[in-house]
Amino acid sequence: MLLNIIFHDTHQFVLASHIEMLLTGLYNGIEIAEGLLLLGGFLVQLAIAMVLSSLPLTRRVGRSVTFLAAIVTTGTLLSSPPTDMDDTFPFVIELAAIVGILWTAWTWPKHEHAVPQSDASSS
Repeated sequence: MLLNIIFHDTHQFVLASHIEMLLTGLYNGIEIAEGLLLLGGFLVQLAIAMVLSSLPLTRRVGRSVTFLAAIVTTGTLLSSPPTDMDDTFPFVIELAAIVGILWTAWTWPKHEHAVPQSDASSS
């Protein structure tokens, strides 16, 4: 999902209309302010943190954190739905990725650590 977001944002920079909106400080009628940029940075860091924390977290904690992050991310995506096909395709892929992430969290294996205890003791 994170790679899809990065690619889509980079892809937008080839559009003159995208660059014009950025230069005016208004993007789809929304003022680009420091608070909005901070929120965007937080959301990207949330996705990065979930990737990095997926292995060391226990099943119980990891599941809860994953569901919370998925709710926040989905809410953000749905708060500004796409306006054209160029934005709709990555939007659908991002939502499908969130469903896949939730399925993975729901079916998380029952062992508590990334390395099973029998393997850890033999090293």
